[in-house]
Amino acid sequence: MINLLLALTRGGIFGFCVVTYFMLTIPLYPFYIISPNKMRKTLIKIIGIYSKFVLKFLGIYVNVLGEYNKEKNYLIISNHLSYIDVLIIASHFPSAFVTSVEMRDTPFLGHIAKLGGCLFVERRSRSHLSQEIKELTHGLESGINVAIFPEATSTEGREVLRFRRPLFQAAIDSNVEVLPLCLNYRYINFEPINVFNKDKVFWYGDMTFGKHFWELLKTPRIEADLSLLPVIETQKDWDNAVLAETGHERVSASFNPILC
Repeated sequence: MINLLLALTRGGIFGFCVVTYFMLTIPLYPFYIISPNKMRKTLIKIIGIYSKFVLKFLGIYVNVLGEYNKEKNYLIISNHLSYIDVLIIASHFPSAFVTSVEMRDTPFLGHIAKLGGCLFVERRSRSHLSQEIKELTHGLESGINVAIFPEATSTEGREVLRFRRPLFQAAIDSNVEVLPLCLNYRYINFEPINVFNKDKVFWYGDMTFGKHFWELLKTPRIEADLSLLPVIETQKDWDNAVLAETGHERVSASFNPILC
């Protein structure tokens, strides 16, 4: 009963946040069409503020490990376990997230993604890849952080999947450093995360968003570590495979897998 009341309260607060965010950002949409990257700077700052608030009322506590140069912008890469990852990263690094067109076309989540300044890629086809890389490059050159999940999907936490290399080309073309992050969810309701409780947080496979989010709303407390790993420098003559492999090595070395 207590968890049900908690979920209803949190759900009401979340709904209020979504409505107010739409009310605040929808008037900005015409300016977004005219100058996407300029408006993204405003949108990602707003989403960063909202992300901090949402994490707080959802009872998600994040311990940030490491430092970085806040005067620079980066291509940010991270392992991917849940939609919560976006809130955690956005709350600490105002970023334009790169996500799939499938997400863009998903009811509710797609609208939030568009008004959150996201960049979209078609992962099922390579025909538009060069143009998508150019868009990411322009975003980086305009001074914003661009965040990607190079595994191209969220996972159940057994390992960090191989990083897809193409989008790393944007860091090379813009001469922007890559900042690797590693997310480790540590505790759920003060119990160490394990194979039996991880699905309260991890969202992967064919899990439906609505059902998973409802269970998340009923979870009193979640604790996570966000590790900031050494930046990876880029050069014009580098191969994007080098960046992908180096990034994968660093993130994998800091990841604590959830094993059966």
